[in-house]
Amino acid sequence: MINLLRLRSTRGNFRELSLICLPKLQRLTYDNWFSSEYPLYFGFVPQLSKLSLIKTGIRSDKTLELSQLLANVPSIGDLRLDFGSEKIWILRECPKLLTPVLNKLQHVNLDHLPEGCDLAWTMFILEAAPSLKELCITVWDHWCIMITNKELRKKYCFCEKADVKWKPYAPDFKHKNLAKLTIYGFSNPMTIL
Repeated sequence: MINLLRLRSTRGNFRELSLICLPKLQRLTYDNWFSSEYPLYFGFVPQLSKLSLIKTGIRSDKTLELSQLLANVPSIGDLRLDFGSEKIWILRECPKLLTPVLNKLQHVNLDHLPEGCDLAWTMFILEAAPSLKELCITVWDHWCIMITNKELRKKYCFCEKADVKWKPYAPDFKHKNLAKLTIYGFSNPMTIL
């Protein structure tokens, strides 16, 4: 296991997935964990550069703080967060707390943000990631993967759709390295170079 380069866990029914000592691990995908606590603990993972977290959030899910989750991960360059068109399970944090863990981040994909979500909340990632070159956002209520029946939504604790609005910490903020912004979820994909 110590030579493991890639790890993918799908629907892990673990209280926590602890990666204590994986010095060669480069890529991790954690897809739909069931724990209401922090899903991951990173110990010694010095080469982890690509992280993909996929979660269809429900009411009881803990909102994650990236500064805490990634505190021991010094080299994340590529981050994908997939919300499954449901609850936003990432807490907006002060960029000063996040910059130490996101300072090498170059690529971010925010997938399946619920429709109606105010995209201004994504600014905290831009503010905390000075090396970010590419940001791709998909706003989409994906009817194939969503539970739309009101009774089932209530039974399985899915949240009511709510607009997620936040104001940027620095209203006059300018990002100096962002070269590509792509936003999907409108009538046509939009790319700003």
